[in-house]
Amino acid sequence: MTSRWIRSAVVAAIFAGLVHMCSMAQDEEGSMGRFGEQRRAAGRSSPDLVAFEPHYFGIDSNSVRVDVLFRVRYDFFIFTRDISTTPATFRARGELMIELIDSTDTSVSRKVVSIILRSEDDEPTKLRAFYFQGAASFVVSPGKYTALYRINDLESRREFADKRDLLRVPRFAPGAVLRSTLLFVDPPAGSDTARFFDAVNDGNAAQFSKNTGVFLAVRDAEGLPSLTYSLKRLDRGEKEGEVALPDTAAAVVVYGHRIPVIITAESGEAAVRYTFDSSSTLSTLYFVMHTDQLRQGRYVARIRLAGPDTASFSREFEIRWRDMPLSLTDLDFAVTALKYIATDDEYDDLRSGNRAARIKKFEDFWAKRDPSHGTAYNEMMAEYYRRVDYAFTAFRTIKEENGVLTDRGKIYILYGKPTSIERSLAPGGPPRELWKYSSLKKEFTFEDPSRQGNYKLTAAETR
Repeated sequence: MTSRWIRSAVVAAIFAGLVHMCSMAQDEEGSMGRFGEQRRAAGRSSPDLVAFEPHYFGIDSNSVRVDVLFRVRYDFFIFTRDISTTPATFRARGELMIELIDSTDTSVSRKVVSIILRSEDDEPTKLRAFYFQGAASFVVSPGKYTALYRINDLESRREFADKRDLLRVPRFAPGAVLRSTLLFVDPPAGSDTARFFDAVNDGNAAQFSKNTGVFLAVRDAEGLPSLTYSLKRLDRGEKEGEVALPDTAAAVVVYGHRIPVIITAESGEAAVRYTFDSSSTLSTLYFVMHTDQLRQGRYVARIRLAGPDTASFSREFEIRWRDMPLSLTDLDFAVTALKYIATDDEYDDLRSGNRAARIKKFEDFWAKRDPSHGTAYNEMMAEYYRRVDYAFTAFRTIKEENGVLTDRGKIYILYGKPTSIERSLAPGGPPRELWKYSSLKKEFTFEDPSRQGNYKLTAAETR
């Protein structure tokens, strides 16, 4: 099999099979194997695993409502089989505690949340797609507090997280225009008539390749305010980098005499949902920041409010790809996985230069292969590296620890999950697998002469 054959085949394979394979890969690939400990450890240490997010709303000059949003990915917990259900499912139980401690080391408030999770599977690759979300609200005086976050896994009797954050609860003066911090929400259809809003709830980050809805509580005032905002990217030295979005006029929706409040959610809800308290003396502004074409990274938003009152402020935040394939967190690994679709010259070029130059060349490589340019999300790249993630562990062998470099890993990456796999073991012959791709009319035969899982591609046919 030549590299020319591989490169010509992949064009048809990825483009023709993308939509079909996206749905099948997410639903069914977990049955073919487990992530290895290497990748599992990387997943458990990612910032996406557990996130806490405080928000402040000034009730009056002496009282502030603190909303602490939390989100825990399912694979944070140990799932065990629940034989009491038919068919048997998997269950996880936990307990989450949030406690506020004042400057005198006195506990002023504590909330405990019981966690009960159920899943049809205990595969980490599938559990990663689900989150336990919730929130706790506290009313406290302005000042400095220590927030203690603790999560216990009741199935394993282990304590997985014991985290402390310093909360600086601001004082909102009676005459101040601004009465809250920014709250990021998913933009709903028809925001001027929407009654419920789901918080983004990702550690004060906006979501990669999506626009970001923003709530801001303000003092009641007559007239419709105007609001402009700009976005700048922050470089590694904490200094402001290039302008990501110049001054932009936002379309503002005003919710008069209403302030966002959390709807009490049942255990295991998919989102933290806000509605409005219509008895408030404050009003709420809602607008959308255009973040859908921005790269991942750190940014600063500068917001200016004009009208009956004038105010300006800034807010640092991240743009984060919540479910980014793990292989994209390692540039060297991600480039190595391109050997099946890059030309020899492209592959050599991607491996040369300093890190900044290599990142730029990697981004340019995939930009040329982006099937749609409306957002920063590259569907082809995302699907390619989902397959790489899976192949890394599913096809590893005693001889080759990186399953991406095996023949089966290569074909899986190029074509996705087969329509069917036929396994056979003839007397005196090697174990054999026949992979069929019905929609692409292709078949691949692998044999393992060593009988140690080292399958080699022996035939490729188009029918």
